[in-house]
Amino acid sequence: MLLINYIFSISATFAFTDYFANVTELYKNLKDPKEVSEVSNSTGAKQIFNSDGVQVVSLAVHGNKIEPQTEEFSKMLYERVIGTRGKSALYSFLSNIDSTESMKYNNDRCTPTHCCEEIKPKDPKKKNMSNKSNFDEKNCQKYGLKTIKVCNYEKVCYKNAAHVTSENFNTTKINELIDCRYPVSFHGYQDRKYKNGALTSHIVLGGLSNQKYKLAETFHKMSGGAFKVAVCKTAGNCRVYDENNEFDKRTKIDGSGLTGTSKDNFVNKGKGGCGLQIELATTFRNLKGEDRKHWNSLVESIFCTLPNNESEICDPERPIGNTQEDAEEDESEI
Repeated sequence: MLLINYIFSISATFAFTDYFANVTELYKNLKDPKEVSEVSNSTGAKQIFNSDGVQVVSLAVHGNKIEPQTEEFSKMLYERVIGTRGKSALYSFLSNIDSTESMKYNNDRCTPTHCCEEIKPKDPKKKNMSNKSNFDEKNCQKYGLKTIKVCNYEKVCYKNAAHVTSENFNTTKINELIDCRYPVSFHGYQDRKYKNGALTSHIVLGGLSNQKYKLAETFHKMSGGAFKVAVCKTAGNCRVYDENNEFDKRTKIDGSGLTGTSKDNFVNKGKGGCGLQIELATTFRNLKGEDRKHWNSLVESIFCTLPNNESEICDPERPIGNTQEDAEEDESEI
């Protein structure tokens, strides 16, 4: 079992890990492989010609309980584009396994990374949490592990077994769909806040696509400026859209793990080598009732700003490929 990616969220309060290096390893190790599934739809012909223009593949590789609601957004976008871009496609990887967002310890679906009788919380003022039912000596012996009396909170086995980071996510189906299409990938992240409790962002736009700049502007207008939308030019340069300031003068935020600027990220392996990654905060994904109209506004904003030809896809302000910042980002990207 590999501990390969630490994912920092809620202002880096909690650390999470991917258990599996790739999807193949995930299937081999889950006790019930049926708890994860691939869902795809491609009504157009497999072969796409230059005359077809830019066809879209709308993706949610961390769907259902991994990063909840992301599969809904990918479906909404697919349904919006298929009428005018008839060879577009939909892909979702869904899991019934509780995600990191549950903030729960204990996991009986994957080999525990550590066997702990108690879990020591980050806050020293809080009491240790009992975890005997899942990591007691009997269960540990099944995996050839010895019980540890007390584990630090970041050492235990969280319920995110089905999360495989985007740089390592690779299946036959997703490769077929991404080839010759423009990828738009939806992800979720836990709310990140300033010390005063205010959110740093509701949406983080990344990937190597040039669309992210126009998308931020368009959604800002459609939503009446109700949400903070950050755009990441590089892994270390994410700024909240502000119509009154140029990019470099806007508020900078911590976009670690959210930028999608690595060339190894599947989103940047489609048409033109540049895709759009859309990270949605928990608060935005949990909008209810009348506020759900903003979901539609986001999808419509994406649709309205899609590139019409290949020359419009990539960001002209930076080279395609990893900068030093983006190479470092590979270690923490979701």
